Amino acid sequence: CTNAARTLCDLANLVSADSTERAFDDLMRRGTHPQWLRQTAVRVLSCRRRGAQRVLDLLDDFERRGVVRGSWFEGLVERCLDHPELASLERQYTLVDDTGAHVARFDLAIPDARLGIEGHSRSHHFGAINEASDERRDNAAGAMGWDVMYLGYADVMSPSSALDSVLARVRARRSGLG
Repeated sequence: CTNAARTLCDLANLVSADSTERAFDDLMRRGTHPQWLRQTAVRVLSCRRRGAQRVLDLLDDFERRGVVRGSWFEGLVERCLDHPELASLERQYTLVDDTGAHVARFDLAIPDARLGIEGHSRSHHFGAINEASDERRDNAAGAMGWDVMYLGYADVMSPSSALDSVLARVRARRSGLG
């Protein structure tokens, strides 16, 4: 008999780091309690299972950031943006107005450039309801001086091009804001 935490620790022994992270993110999005996962990983680690250490490392990163990606595709987009000039990149960034009211949530954001980045996938951004929601969010953010950039599957398949595009936008925005 097993449970989700133990299964993740065992899975981490058998699959790539990327696959382990994908499974970890899914468990966190489903509401798995980090402390329960940590206790299980520590117990499994004492049995010399190297996958448990991978799970502990993911937990440390989760506790440092306080949030997991909203989808695996967001992780693919985030990996394209690994660059020193983008060190301020934040996951699941919530934009609030002067009163603290919610304005928008972006998959990724570079707050000092006032740039929101959305992983543009068919499952989350197509259809009348999703398009209207995106438009309201983008317009509300724009009224606060923010710009929103969409990166899709083609961008992820050409990471250096995606990075160049984001860097150009960030540099332009920073020079205009500073």
